[in-house]
Amino acid sequence: MRPISVSWVHTWHLPVGYAADVVEICEDLCTGKGMFVEHFGISMIGVLAAAKAADFFEALVPVG
Repeated sequence: MRPISVSWVHTWHLPVGYAADVVEICEDLCTGKGMFVEHFGISMIGVLAAAKAADFFEALVPVG
């Protein structure tokens, strides 16, 4: 079994934390569904946020 590097674990946890931040912002500021425009490099943040709180997202738009 191959050991998991610390950098890989850290990278894997980052999108989850950022997605939680996006959901928290939506809970505080959003009044309805909206469109989440995201750069292709970090699009997983939008996907995770939409999976956690689909009521806030009408569409995810990856750019780039």
